Amino acid sequence: MEKHVEKGCLVQLSASVWRATRKIKPELLPETTVSHEWLNATKKLVDPDSLKPINKVVNSARSYLDGVSLPFPIQGMVFAQKR
Repeated sequence: MEKHVEKGCLVQLSASVWRATRKIKPELLPETTVSHEWLNATKKLVDPDSLKPINKVVNSARSYLDGVSLPFPIQGMVFAQKR
């Protein structure tokens, strides 16, 4: 078992990206709306395209780690081989 541990390490990647949207309260929606149960509205706080480069880096990191690692029994952890 010790030889396997020497060949790699456990890695945990945690990344989140701000969505840059805010939910609009139902009471602020126009009175002309028939049913607020069927209508949701969000407001964009920044241009969504400005967050795409950040999302691309996060997705690339996750893809790379998925490609070079093995699943591990602990949730959120993977075993990566040392190079």
